[in-house]
Amino acid sequence: MIKSWLGKKALQFIESHAGSKQFYSIANKLFRLPTPTKHPLFFAQQQATWWQGHINKTIIPNNQTQIWPFWLQEQLNDQRPLYSPFTQTIHNHHQRKWTALSAPNQDQTPSVDPKGLLTCALHSWSIDHWIKLDNTLYSPATIQNTQQTFSNNPPCVTTKFKLKQLNIKITSFLKAGHPGQAPIFNQISITNHDKDPQSLSCFIAIRPYNTEGIAPIQSIQYLSNHVFMVNQQLGLILDQPPHNIICSNMENGDISNHYDQWQMILNSECPNHFCSALAEFKLDIAPKDTQSISSKCIIPTQTLQYSTLKKALKKKKKRHLNNQINELQLLKFDQEKSYVTYQKQQEHPNKSFLFSCQNSTITTLFNQSISHLENACSPLPPKLSQTHLSIHGYLNQIQALNLIGNTQLAERQLKQLSTHSFNSILSLKRSHTLAELAHIISCIHHHFTFQQNKGTLEHFQPMIDAIINLIEKSCQKPNPLYPSINGLLPPSFSSHFLDHKDCFIWDQFYAFAACKAAINIYKQLDMSIKINPLISLSQRINRAIESTCSHVSKTQSGPLLFPISPSAYKDPRIIRSLVGVYPLGVLSAKTPKVLASLEWLEAHHTQDGILQFLSNPLGFSTIDNGLLGIIYCLQQSPKLFPTLSWLIKTASPTGTWPTSIYPINGNGCDGNGHEIESNINFISIIRHMLIQDQGQDCQLLPMIPTEWLNENHPIQIQNLPTQFGPLSLSLSIQNNKATLAFKHQFHRMPKQLSIRSPKRIKAELIDGKLKPIKSHTLFIDPNRSQIEFIIDESTP
Repeated sequence: MIKSWLGKKALQFIESHAGSKQFYSIANKLFRLPTPTKHPLFFAQQQATWWQGHINKTIIPNNQTQIWPFWLQEQLNDQRPLYSPFTQTIHNHHQRKWTALSAPNQDQTPSVDPKGLLTCALHSWSIDHWIKLDNTLYSPATIQNTQQTFSNNPPCVTTKFKLKQLNIKITSFLKAGHPGQAPIFNQISITNHDKDPQSLSCFIAIRPYNTEGIAPIQSIQYLSNHVFMVNQQLGLILDQPPHNIICSNMENGDISNHYDQWQMILNSECPNHFCSALAEFKLDIAPKDTQSISSKCIIPTQTLQYSTLKKALKKKKKRHLNNQINELQLLKFDQEKSYVTYQKQQEHPNKSFLFSCQNSTITTLFNQSISHLENACSPLPPKLSQTHLSIHGYLNQIQALNLIGNTQLAERQLKQLSTHSFNSILSLKRSHTLAELAHIISCIHHHFTFQQNKGTLEHFQPMIDAIINLIEKSCQKPNPLYPSINGLLPPSFSSHFLDHKDCFIWDQFYAFAACKAAINIYKQLDMSIKINPLISLSQRINRAIESTCSHVSKTQSGPLLFPISPSAYKDPRIIRSLVGVYPLGVLSAKTPKVLASLEWLEAHHTQDGILQFLSNPLGFSTIDNGLLGIIYCLQQSPKLFPTLSWLIKTASPTGTWPTSIYPINGNGCDGNGHEIESNINFISIIRHMLIQDQGQDCQLLPMIPTEWLNENHPIQIQNLPTQFGPLSLSLSIQNNKATLAFKHQFHRMPKQLSIRSPKRIKAELIDGKLKPIKSHTLFIDPNRSQIEFIIDESTP
C-alpha cells in the first residue's frame, strides 16, 4: 500500500512542471543533454515534443493501414504535397491549425481539428465519426472538400461534408461546469438528398491519437447504460442505444480494420496503451430525411499514469459515478445548445461591444476573436493552467478584455493572477521574472483607465509597492567594466524565446512602464510621498535604455535602434523590443528608434511585407505580425493593410491562427494550433482602426480603408470602450455626403475629439452651410449628436 502510494506521488511529481524540470536537470548531468535545457520553458516543450515524437515513431510506421487523423493522412500519403518521410521522430509540422472549444472557468481546453476530430483535453484521446456506405468505410480525414464554421452563440464548431448524395454535419460545443463535469456535446446529422432510401452505418470511434500524435489509452470498458469508461474514467455517454460495440487493443489490431467483422466486444486492455473502441448505429434514411446521433464526451481530469495506479472503484465512488452518469444522461443536445445560447445572452444583454462594416469577413473574424478571447479565460493562473499562455500573454488577454468592455471578467483574471504572483513575491524563490511582475502593474493601471474604480487600485496597492521595491533593488549598479548594463534589470530568461539569460530590452520597457503606471496609480490614491522616488527610478531606467541603445549602436557600427539586448543587436526578435509602443504605450510609434527598428526589420526579415522567423518559431509568426500590424496602425501607416490582409487570409474559417505559419504551404508549422494571442492582437488591430485614444486626444476611425465608405453598408459601432468612457457611432454615406451619428458617456472629455477619413474631407455641413475643411481630419464638438460633411471624391 505504501509502495503504491509512493509510486503514485512520484509519477504525479514527475508530470508536474517542477518535477519535469528536476527530471531533465538530473538527465542533463547524467547523460549530457544539450545546454538549452537550462531554460525553464524548455522542460515543458521537451516533454511535449520530443517524447511525443518518439512515441509517434514507435507506433505509426507499423500501423499505416488504419485510419489516422487528418495531419497524419497528409504526411503519410506520398501522393500528397505535404508528404514527409519518416525520420527519427514524427511530429505534426504541416497541419497545426485547430479550434479550441473553451469556456470561462474551464481549465482544460478540448479542440476540434479541420476535419471534425474532437480531442477531449490537452494530450488526450479523441472522438471521431465514420460512415460506412456501400461496404466502404469513410473517415472525414480522407475527404478533401470539408467546410468548417464557428458560431459565437453558443461557441460551437460545425464540420460539413458531402458523401455521394448524403450531407453530413458534425457539431461540437462545450458546456462549462464544475471541474471534471464539463461535457462536450457532439451530434452527427445525416441528410439524404437522394430520391431513394439510404442504408448506412454511422460509427462513433474512441481513438488513441490526437492532433499531436499518439494519446495513450490503457483500458476501455462499455457499460450497460450506454457509457464508455476510458482509462477507468467516465469518457463517452451515448444518447441512443448502439447496434454494435467493438473494443480492441494493439495486439488484436485497430478497430478500423475490424469494424465489420466483430460483434459486441465490450472491453479491452492494452499494456502498450493503444486501445480503441467504436459504437455502430445502423440507419435507414428516407429521401429528404435527416437522422442524428448524439453523444457527450467528458473531459479527462487525471493523467494516464495516475489512473493506472487506481484500484477497483469503492462503493462510494461507484455510487457517485452512477449519479454523475444519470445526471448527464438527462442532458439533451438541442436543449443544452439553446440553454447555453440563452445563458450567454444574459451575461451582457445590452452592453456588448458590437461592430460591423462593409467587409463581412473582418466583421465575422472580429466577433469570432472576441468569443475565443472570452472563452479562453482559465480559472487558474498561466503557470498552473493547461493553457498555452505565458504570463505576458495572460496580461495581454486581460488588457484585450478591457478593450472590448468586459471589465468584470478582466478584473477576475487580474485578481487570481495577482494573488498567485503576490505569494511568489513573498516567497524566497520567485516563479515570475521581474519583467512579468512589472507588467502586472501596467495591466492594473490599464484596467483602471477603463473601469474607473479606485477600490481596485487600493486592493492591489500592497502588491504594487512590493514589485516596485523589487525593481528598485534589482537595477544593476554602475560598473565601469560593463557600462552597457548599468541601470538595467539583471539578466533573466526570455518569456518569449528559448534564449540564454540576458538583459533584454523588452524587460527594461516593462520595468519603465511599471514605474510610469505606478506614478499615475499613486496620484489617484493621493500618495504623493511615493511619487518623487518613482520619477527618479523611471528616469534612471530610461537613461539605462538610451545608454544601452547608444552603446550597442557604436560597438556594432550600425543604426541607432532598439536592440535585443546589450549582447544581441539585430535579428527578428527586435519586434519584441517595441513593446514600449504596444501594449505598454510608453513610446510613440513615430520615434526615430522605432522607425529605424522597423526599417531594418522590413529590409532584412520580411517577405512581401510579412515578418519571417528562421527559428523559434519557424516561419511567419502570427503573434509578431499582429504586433507589427498594431504598430503600423498607431503610426497610421498604409503598411497596415498588407499585414491585415495576410492575417485575414491565413485565419481558419473558425477564426483561429496557429502560432506560426510555414511560408511554402500556408499551414501551421510550429507552436500551438490555436494561438489566443493572435486573436488578441487581431482585436487590438481592429480596435485601433476604429479609435485611437492614447494621451489626452481621441480620434475616431483613424485607419479605416477607403472601401469601408460604402453607401450600402454603414459602419456601425456600439458601446466601444475608451479611456474617456463608452461611445457609439454610425457612419453612413449618401452620394458624397457622410453622416456621423454619435453619442457617448464620457466621464471626462478628451482635449481634442476628431474623425479621420481615408478620403479628404471637402467641407463640413453646419445648419445647411458649407464650412471648408480640405483635410482628412475633422474636429468634432463632443456635445453634438450628428455631424455631416462632404467627401472629396476626386482626391484619395
